[in-house]
Amino acid sequence: MSDDLAPPFRIEKSHDLDAPWALELRAQAEAALEKLAVPEAHEEIWRYTDIARLPRVDSLAVVSPDQPVSPMDSPAELPETFAGLLTYLESFGPRSALIINTDQGVVLAQSDAAGLKVAELERSPEATAAGSLVPTDQDLFTALNACHFNGGVHVTLDRAVRLADPVMVVHVMGDPGTAFYPRTLISISDLAELEVVEIFLAADNQAHEASRSDGEAATSLCASVVELAVGDGARLDHVGIQMLPSTTCFIGSQRATVGRDARLETGSAALGADVGRLRIEADLIGAGGEFNAYGLYVGDQARHIDFRTQQHHVAPNCKSKLLFRGCVGDRSSAIFSGLIRIEPEAANSDAHQASHYLILSPEARAASIPNLEILNHDVICGHATSGGPPGEDQIHYLATRGIDPSVAERMIIDGFFADVIGHLPVACARQPVLKEAMALLGAIREEAK
Repeated sequence: MSDDLAPPFRIEKSHDLDAPWALELRAQAEAALEKLAVPEAHEEIWRYTDIARLPRVDSLAVVSPDQPVSPMDSPAELPETFAGLLTYLESFGPRSALIINTDQGVVLAQSDAAGLKVAELERSPEATAAGSLVPTDQDLFTALNACHFNGGVHVTLDRAVRLADPVMVVHVMGDPGTAFYPRTLISISDLAELEVVEIFLAADNQAHEASRSDGEAATSLCASVVELAVGDGARLDHVGIQMLPSTTCFIGSQRATVGRDARLETGSAALGADVGRLRIEADLIGAGGEFNAYGLYVGDQARHIDFRTQQHHVAPNCKSKLLFRGCVGDRSSAIFSGLIRIEPEAANSDAHQASHYLILSPEARAASIPNLEILNHDVICGHATSGGPPGEDQIHYLATRGIDPSVAERMIIDGFFADVIGHLPVACARQPVLKEAMALLGAIREEAK
């Protein structure tokens, strides 16, 4: 790591209130940062992302609160600036808990459900698993997150507790020109069942959009870490919605462990940021475990979207399924790279992967790269991918039945997304995601006129 990048990597805030595990995690991150460097274009993991579009982390301010933030336990206590956010969250319907995390720390932790605990991660002595799923030294950004996260979110559900309504976790980015490091740990005990919706957005989109001239690199960074631990016989449904302003670079790492006879279903919607990159990994460590992942993305303007996934079968008799669909228009680009890895001990695995995309303009680009590493012959495994413009035959078929070609194309695109949106594991997230995706597609159509 070059010397000119050293100052922002140092921790300047007080950690007097950190739990012992958090202090150790930060120490490990500091040591890792002595060896890690800014990504380079020749690295395979960054091969399809233009490194020049990443913001210089040494130029971004890291928020360091003078005083620790004390989370409120009622939305009514929040400042008026959160009114618009709270109104938006009402569209998701009833909830079991609401946690709002900012670059200052957790400002709201509301929960009335028995058996459910929501707390600030860095102060929680029970969060000893934090940092054990996503390696601190995985890359520069996971190390920076471990160093600099404020507050963080810790959600735990007791054994055999089943909640009817989802937990809402909202990460709110602050001012332009800053680096935001949200961190979440969700631990589901044996036989428990929980739904979680996690949203990434900015407090003031207009301020962010005004901070950059056309053609410049992103002026802000959101580097997120999400860890999901699903106990034996438990079920976790998790949806992540990224809708940050186009001045932001989002780099996220999400990793899960799935226990014996447990099930994890995740949904990921990439609907914002100038560069949006998310790494999704699940380790099926218990026999009979199941992991299903669904994702969608819409690229407009010059947005770049990058998904890296891994379905990792460690134990026998496990199942996994992945379905991603996306559209790119204007001058946007997208890359999906997915790996199914089946270990020698993972006999009787059943794993599938599918990624499909539509290209809506001549200047847009997309690619899908499926990978298989199968180390046991007693498996069922497969992958599928497709890409290109909306089918001319389909448009012609609808046109012969009196439907205008532009309307026919819109119907095809809407139907293309319907399958994956209908599979998002938390039902209350489907309509808000659909509304945001359709708004972006509408903007692409207007640009094309």
